[in-house]
Amino acid sequence: MHLQNVHARYPTAHRGLAGALNSISFTVAKGEFRWLTGASGAGKSTLLAVLGLSLRPTSGQMDILGVEPARAKRSQLTRLRRRIGTIHQDYRLLEQLTALENVALPLRLAGTDPRLIARESCDILAWLGLAGRENAYPDQLSGGECQRVAIARALVVRPDILLADEPTNALEETESRRLLGLFQEICGHGTTVIVATHNETLLRDFPAPSIEIAQGRVAGGTAPLP
Repeated sequence: MHLQNVHARYPTAHRGLAGALNSISFTVAKGEFRWLTGASGAGKSTLLAVLGLSLRPTSGQMDILGVEPARAKRSQLTRLRRRIGTIHQDYRLLEQLTALENVALPLRLAGTDPRLIARESCDILAWLGLAGRENAYPDQLSGGECQRVAIARALVVRPDILLADEPTNALEETESRRLLGLFQEICGHGTTVIVATHNETLLRDFPAPSIEIAQGRVAGGTAPLP
């Protein structure tokens, strides 16, 4: 992925525009891992939304997996979104669906063979320690279990890009370390992974290049600039 002078603004209550991202530029190569760091409110979640194509930047240039979203047709954007997995900080599970159905949803939307959907979904849930919880609804799950269902949903499609917003917040330390090990493993298979975190222990124990955001700008880190 490559960003050049990307800006993102949003409307305020006074009918003006406030800047969330300002002149963001960086490059992350295929199969690389990047930490995304910065204080609360710095713009990390907004940047992940832009990278995940759920928020359109106001200006600037982006290339995501060889596609320029600003010039892409709607059908191209739909295909591109299916190649990106996102782990949201607030889980965003559908309350009317079971854990298994939440995980299976992106596979169904992608037209995956129904014979594979249940197997793939059950396998990733089991790997994340949720065997036996497949038929539980979100309101029957703990915060940590909901987090793991959200992680499973993002991973089940084997994405080319994985974006994770504070994915270890509701996890125990052992689970957090196991998850980071998985992220490193999928990087080895060519998936680009960007993880936003405040967890200093993980940053220390899993050293990797970083992108630091402050007041909507790239303020430091070790990711290569364009």
